[in-house]
Amino acid sequence: MDIERISNNLEKENGIYFSQSDSNISYPDDANANCMQIEENSFWFNHRNDVIVEVVKKYRSGKDFFDIGGGNGFVSKRLQKEGIKTAVLEPGLTGAKNSKKREIQTVICSTFENARFKKSIIEAIGHFYVIEHIENDQHFLNRIYESLKPGGFVYITVSAYKFLLSKSDKIAGDYRRFMLQHLHDLLRRSYFQMESSTYFIYNSTFTNFLPPGTSKQV
Repeated sequence: MDIERISNNLEKENGIYFSQSDSNISYPDDANANCMQIEENSFWFNHRNDVIVEVVKKYRSGKDFFDIGGGNGFVSKRLQKEGIKTAVLEPGLTGAKNSKKREIQTVICSTFENARFKKSIIEAIGHFYVIEHIENDQHFLNRIYESLKPGGFVYITVSAYKFLLSKSDKIAGDYRRFMLQHLHDLLRRSYFQMESSTYFIYNSTFTNFLPPGTSKQV
């Protein structure tokens, strides 16, 4: 990917792009290291990948894909294997390095905010269990919308059911859980148009949005 074309705030070092601004995130320092030990053999992580891949393949083809908050690159590795040109954007250094070890083609160590992508430049974005870690989720989604090309897609998974919000969620840096209607309302306030959404597994939702005023054959 031509990263220099889409951002002026990233510099490459040892094969990883870094933002020129510090990144503060609501996620435990050791979380990516812990996940790296279990992802490959975990039913939950592998089933989630199966769901994500099927939806992404259904609604897009041939477009660059940015995995925002992509952790260790486990989702991106699968997407890349399926022939989808994928970049990981992960603010945690451990996760970025692990993504590089997994041979992800493009790895960016930065928050989305600090990457400062240009407007109307990205074709497809995924954020999988990311929004619940963003304190000002509306502002975050507004910026996501601004960065997308007309007709671009966003793919989202979140932790579901508000009544399941627990101490463990808070330790993991989650600010909230979602019901589908809450997520729909949040995204529509950022001018997204819903293409499809569903609950999957037992406590997760998958939502697929695109900017309005566009046409796409499915």
